[in-house]
Amino acid sequence: MMMNAAAIFALVSLSPAGTHAQAPALDTLGWLTGCWELSAGDRRTVEQWERTPDGELRGSSVSFKGTTETGSERMRIHALGGAITFWAYPSSQQPAEFRAIAVGAREATFENPEHDFPQRISYRRQGGDSLVARIEGDRDGRRRSVTFGFRAISCTAR
Repeated sequence: MMMNAAAIFALVSLSPAGTHAQAPALDTLGWLTGCWELSAGDRRTVEQWERTPDGELRGSSVSFKGTTETGSERMRIHALGGAITFWAYPSSQQPAEFRAIAVGAREATFENPEHDFPQRISYRRQGGDSLVARIEGDRDGRRRSVTFGFRAISCTAR
């Protein structure tokens, strides 16, 4: 499945067995919370991330061309079976699971080598008002990558 800018992230629910082992790593992802906007010409994507009471992160993304919605996605990051997992639920495609290969204080990378495209998703916080998302992998026998530069916006201005 080809993911658009709206289709960058998601995860599953926190299992009791993984709660203590994974809570610190999930806590380090607090830098992702908030509302983020990517705009170019008449195209716009707004992504919002929130922490749930049980500690996981839930995201939503909506893309527009002018005033017409062109795509949406729900996302979830949580601990599953001892690993941090990102789930993407694009509106018109099957869900996809990506496992964390790196989680830090300002960056996280998730991977699924079996996925069609992308096979890797990463987020990196830059400064106080920027978030860089990157998708990459093999597509049609060629290595591809796409970088998305988001800026922080007020969640009430969505």
